[in-house]
Amino acid sequence: MLSYLLKRLGEPTTWIGIGTVVATAAQAVATKDPAAVAATIGGLAGILMPEKGAAK
Repeated sequence: MLSYLLKRLGEPTTWIGIGTVVATAAQAVATKDPAAVAATIGGLAGILMPEKGAAK
């Protein structure tokens, strides 16, 4: 799993996902705002899903 995540660090969507999770996770926990929760989940998807055409 660690090697998969390390490969993903070269893709821009991984960094966008990390930024989104960092920016929205605390708000989602503190306020239980559904939009913040959805943004956090979207950030996680950006981290874990490979880009189309990315090396496997």
